[in-house]
Amino acid sequence: MDRGAFEARFAEATDRCVASAAKFLVEALPADRVFRVRLNSSYDGNPPRPGGLVYPEDGSEALAFALRSVDADTVVDTLWRDGAVPEWINLAVVDETGDRTVVEVVAAGRFTADGRSSYGPNPDLAPFHPVGPTLPPGGERRFSVHHRAECWTRADVDRLATFAGEVVFLDLVTADLDAAVVAGLPTLPALAVVEHRACAFGPDALAPFARMPALRTLRVRVARGAAFSVAGDATCPQVRSLSLTDLPPTPWGFEQVPRRVPNLTDLTLAAEVLHLDGSFGSGLDRVGITAGRVVGRAVVPAGLEFTSTMRPVSAPLVISGADHLQPGVAGGGPGELADVDARP
Repeated sequence: MDRGAFEARFAEATDRCVASAAKFLVEALPADRVFRVRLNSSYDGNPPRPGGLVYPEDGSEALAFALRSVDADTVVDTLWRDGAVPEWINLAVVDETGDRTVVEVVAAGRFTADGRSSYGPNPDLAPFHPVGPTLPPGGERRFSVHHRAECWTRADVDRLATFAGEVVFLDLVTADLDAAVVAGLPTLPALAVVEHRACAFGPDALAPFARMPALRTLRVRVARGAAFSVAGDATCPQVRSLSLTDLPPTPWGFEQVPRRVPNLTDLTLAAEVLHLDGSFGSGLDRVGITAGRVVGRAVVPAGLEFTSTMRPVSAPLVISGADHLQPGVAGGGPGELADVDARP
């Protein structure tokens, strides 16, 4: 694709995206714009089409950080590569900072120089596709763009105070947002869902979340090499769904989960080596596990629908109910999951 045509379509698609968002949002959208670019946003496990290109290095965390707030020229420089462009690029308003409108640019990882490979409802804008802002639960009228907030730096966290009552979903992206930073969050009375993508909280890791009164869903991915444990004094009785992934290959306080999150109904755990020693608790409706190896002995509640996929494995481990474990795959007695090594 010609660079000039690509640049012109990007400008037109951005204008349409912002105009559409203005019809839904209560905030006025400033004329100045900044862009948050997300590369490699497609599934690219299949071989590329003839003439297609993929760039695995686009998935680096450092590049994502560098592209979190850029101007239009940088977007074009990033996405136009000697005539090849992503097969599709979605544009959506995701924030306003008071002086600038933030437009998210979500691009496929597959690049092509053949415009016919691009697709979307607006052929005159291909590969760009303007989409509306994400609706909040029950969003049938104008709503705040700040119901979804994304924080990369301490400055982003501090800015939450200006719209604290609007935040329902909070995405914490980097390991720099440690326990001290998150503990300093303003009161967010409507906050229902938190996802931390690189958590490095160390001991008593639930403490920063205990002061979020409306929190129902907590998803935590532990930062690479970081210490992490839920053992401590903090309790989160308000949380119903908990996901802990990339857990360290050491004990992390599993036995304390029923006390720290007493009203939990949904639990997801993932680690290469997953330490489980204790009880899952009695209130759970669902448990999901992804691990290469399970160390310890955990008591499975009676009647629990328990689906567990061990990776890498030749076949998934599935446990339905508390009294059945596949012979030869899992150790332990009835109702127990113990010392499972699912690696070939």
